[in-house]
Amino acid sequence: MADEDSKWASFKNLIGNKVVRPGEEGYDEARVVWNKDYNRFPYAITFPSTKEEVSHVLAFAKGINKTVSVRCGGHSRSSVIDDAIVIDLSKNMKNVTVDPLQKIARVQGGATLALLDEATAVHKLVVPAGQVSHTGVAGLTLQGGMGYVSRKFGYSCDNVLSYELVTANGEFITVSKDSHPDLFWALKGAGQNFGVVVEFTFQLHDLPEFTSGNIIYPFEPTFAKDCFKFMDEYMKTAPEEVSLYFTLLTIPGMGKVVNLDISYVGDVQSCEKALGPLLTYGNPIVKAIHPQEYVKKQKQLDEVTKYGQNCYFKDRFFDFSEDIIAEVVEHFNSAPLPRTVMQVMTMGGVTATTYKDNTAFPNRQNKYICASFMMYEDNEREQAFTWGRSGFYSQKFSGMYTSCEITTTKEASQITYGDLLPRLREIKKKYDPENVFRYSSSVVSVE
Repeated sequence: MADEDSKWASFKNLIGNKVVRPGEEGYDEARVVWNKDYNRFPYAITFPSTKEEVSHVLAFAKGINKTVSVRCGGHSRSSVIDDAIVIDLSKNMKNVTVDPLQKIARVQGGATLALLDEATAVHKLVVPAGQVSHTGVAGLTLQGGMGYVSRKFGYSCDNVLSYELVTANGEFITVSKDSHPDLFWALKGAGQNFGVVVEFTFQLHDLPEFTSGNIIYPFEPTFAKDCFKFMDEYMKTAPEEVSLYFTLLTIPGMGKVVNLDISYVGDVQSCEKALGPLLTYGNPIVKAIHPQEYVKKQKQLDEVTKYGQNCYFKDRFFDFSEDIIAEVVEHFNSAPLPRTVMQVMTMGGVTATTYKDNTAFPNRQNKYICASFMMYEDNEREQAFTWGRSGFYSQKFSGMYTSCEITTTKEASQITYGDLLPRLREIKKKYDPENVFRYSSSVVSVE
């Protein structure tokens, strides 16, 4: 204990007041993450402002044998861990710098999507990134990063040109296609397992016009299945400018509905022409297609997904079959709580062609990913978990992106990364042989 106290004193001399511990002012606020259910009590929470300070935190954690976790937006269940030392980048390392001529953005590890989107939108440029603006750029990108314009421009990870990384042993390296190319591949989809990324350099894309809309139908199980089948046929020939989210949810005043959430890279007239038969399908209660600022689209779910709610979340990749769609629809229809969403995102486009062999992001061959969300009160937790764990276990689902539980088992790693896992494990042995970064979503364990 005396030795630990001595190391703590030395560490405080290095990092100053950029750290809080239990009982100190600011600790309870700093440990709060997006999901209220993740009520964790770390050993200490640090707020570094330089890569050198990140290195000091890693050395201190290793010296007293503490687990390290990294927080950016606070959405990940592994961003704050019991008895761990948290590296919180969201306070002092969140700058975004845009070079509109080179069409690149340099983004520090603590930035949110809101900061990135607002900085790029000024120049009518975009990085495909997520759909909730209070999400952290780093956590999203390191795991892949699906967004409303991904079919046209790729996932977030596909658009990273380089990473500034602090390794497990505290070294600083630049990772790109020409520098540490093995790690460059691994960071694009499994990046949370190899170090602390303190800065990303992104390729930007022109987005002079963006169109968005919704076609909403009353929910009825048979219609929902038929609607998805119709959408699946449409997506076989849909241009890559079109992105569709097939969503089952309950809207106050409407009840249960089927919502086709539409995004299009281009103007309204081109969008309506591209959508074609979707615009005349069924008898919708809402049909609205309109120009929209991309930044506003990125914020449309912010209130629904605001901080401080309990949420069960789970997802799986799949290809179309009538059995799978029946399972999705029936799972939604069996939900015991009203704040339940089943969201099926269309994949494909350039994500399955241009970028398919260049990254560690798995399951690019699949056409869809289905995410289930259930918001619940404290006394409804058992209902939510029982329902959530009962879905998506058909063998027809081929893999997962994230899940509600911390996935540190070999089985979970295999489900997530599949045939990519042996290559990832070799890279893990090279850059993090002591498995310092082991509390991440779908951890790649060192055998």
